Amino acid sequence: MGLKEAEQVYCPHPENTTCSLQNPSLAASIILYTIFMTGIILATFGNLVVIISIAHFKQLHTPTNVLTLSMAVADFLIGIFIMPIKLIQTMDKCWDLGVHTCMAGIFCYTAISTISVTHLIFLSVDRYYAVCYPLHYSTKITLGRAWVFAAICWICSICYSALSFYVQFTFLFNEKNICVGFCYFVLTIIFYIVDMLFNGVLPFSVMLVLYSKICIVAIQHVKAVRNTRDEAHCVQKNKKGFTERQNKATVTVGVVIGTFVLFLSQFYIFILLSVFIKVSPLALNIAEYLVLFNFALNPLIYGLFYPWFRKGFKLIITCKIFKPDSSLINLFSENK
Repeated sequence: MGLKEAEQVYCPHPENTTCSLQNPSLAASIILYTIFMTGIILATFGNLVVIISIAHFKQLHTPTNVLTLSMAVADFLIGIFIMPIKLIQTMDKCWDLGVHTCMAGIFCYTAISTISVTHLIFLSVDRYYAVCYPLHYSTKITLGRAWVFAAICWICSICYSALSFYVQFTFLFNEKNICVGFCYFVLTIIFYIVDMLFNGVLPFSVMLVLYSKICIVAIQHVKAVRNTRDEAHCVQKNKKGFTERQNKATVTVGVVIGTFVLFLSQFYIFILLSVFIKVSPLALNIAEYLVLFNFALNPLIYGLFYPWFRKGFKLIITCKIFKPDSSLINLFSENK
C-alpha cells in the first residue's frame, strides 16, 4: 500500500523554513478561528441537544426522529473529531498531526459525510411515504424499519469509504508507481467523477425526484382540503395537528437536504478544479470545512422549524429532564 505516496498528497510534512509564512494573517486568523470555533460548538452541543431530546422524550420516538437521531450522532462525531483536525490543518501549517492521525481524519471525513448523505436519502423516502401514502405510512415505515435504515446508512457508508480508500491506495498511491503521468491524471479524473456520481449526483437525483413528487401531492392535498373544507370540517379539525407536524417535518427535511446540496456542490467544484488548475490549499481547506459546517447548521434548522427542539433545549439547560416522568412531558403543547 502506498502510504508514503498518499501522505505526500493528503498529509505533507510542514517545512520548518516556510510553514510559518503560510499561516493566515492576524485579521484572517481571528475571522477563521471565530468561524471554525462557532462551527465546532454548534456541531457538538447543538447535535447533543438533538440526541438527548429524541432519546429522552418518548413523544419523539417516531421513525423520522430515529433517522434524525442517527444523523445527529454522525454530526456530533464530526464536531468532536473531524472539525478540530481540519481547524489545525487550516490555521497552523507548522503543526504536524502525523500521517496516521491525518489519514484517519480523512477517512472519517469521507465516511461520516457519506453517512449523512445516505440518511438524507432515507429521510426523503420517509417523507415521501408520509405525504404520498399517509394511510399506509404507519405500516410501511415503523420504528423497527427506521432503525434498520439507520444501520444500513452506517454500514454501507463505512464499507463504501473503505472501498474508496482501497481503490486509491491500489491504483493512485501504489508504491510500484504502476500508473504515472497522463495515466495517473486520467485515473484521478475517473475516481473523482465516480465518487461524485455515487456520493453526490445519484443520491441528490433520488432526493429531487422524491421531493418533486411530494410537492405535487402536497399541492393536490391543499386543493382537496379547500374543496372539502365545509363538508368535513370536524374531520379536518381532528387531523389538523397531525397534518401540520407532517408538513413541518417535510419542510424541515427539505431545508436540511437543500443546505447540504449547496455546501457539498461547492466542494466538488473545487475538487474538480484542483485537477486541472492549481487551487490554493487554504481554499480547499475552507471548502472542506464548509461541508463540515453544514452539519453544525442542522440543529439551527431544527430550532427554527421545530418547537419541540426549543422546548427540549430549555428543559435540558434547566436540568428539568432529571425530574421523574420528565420523559412524558408533552413537547407539542403550547404551554411553556
